[in-house]
Amino acid sequence: MKFVATVALVLLVISLQAQRLSGGVTLATHALQNFRLADNYVFPPHSYFVYYTENEKKDEKPVFNQYMKGLMFGINVNLEYKRFLLTSEIRTISTTFTLPLMYPTPLGSLLSDNWSYFRVVKSGVQLPVLLTVKLTDKANGLYVVLGGQYEWVSYNEPRFSLSDDYSSGILLYLAKSELYGVMYNEHDYFSYIAGLGLKNKNKYTSLRLVKRFGGNKALYPQARFYSVELARTVILNFQKLKKGHVIYIED
Repeated sequence: MKFVATVALVLLVISLQAQRLSGGVTLATHALQNFRLADNYVFPPHSYFVYYTENEKKDEKPVFNQYMKGLMFGINVNLEYKRFLLTSEIRTISTTFTLPLMYPTPLGSLLSDNWSYFRVVKSGVQLPVLLTVKLTDKANGLYVVLGGQYEWVSYNEPRFSLSDDYSSGILLYLAKSELYGVMYNEHDYFSYIAGLGLKNKNKYTSLRLVKRFGGNKALYPQARFYSVELARTVILNFQKLKKGHVIYIED
């Protein structure tokens, strides 16, 4: 709540100097999701099992990339001053992480085909606050975007089908939160955002790097994450410019 109150206060102060107030919508997806584990052995704190993972494309290191995953939709409020645009968004998110793991069989051995894809669905609400700076005085062109976000999310592990004939024996021992502490936990996080985009009339298209703040590593799950978002924002309405102000100059 302190974060929300701080954002509201900053928006109020800047609005007194802003040249224009506008609103819009944003649609985004994860062009890239990257997550890595500390090593190839996975020790879920709520599980009876120890799992193994590797990635031949990453020199057997437990590093995984997923592309064009998830969907984020939100509405935004924008305050504009010369080449600067301050944006506060509220948006919903739904995305899935997929981790391939080798699991033990009731025979006590690890067979080469005992792989299954463990999935975690992340959903909830995000509150990004972004500062957009146009790189020229022209109406259209490149811009940089900087900011941060706070998110209130929940996680769910859908049931899956293990692929091996021996797999039915371990289903009795699988927890509903098998990857808790590995891919997720109950803590909320701040993330920083940095990106580059292109403005064309009332449309803003950008690629944004999103990564958690350093902070207390003990609060994080075992996996470390960053993502690159592909975002498209459309400004739906404009307030007229305040008298005497000029936002940009056309050559």
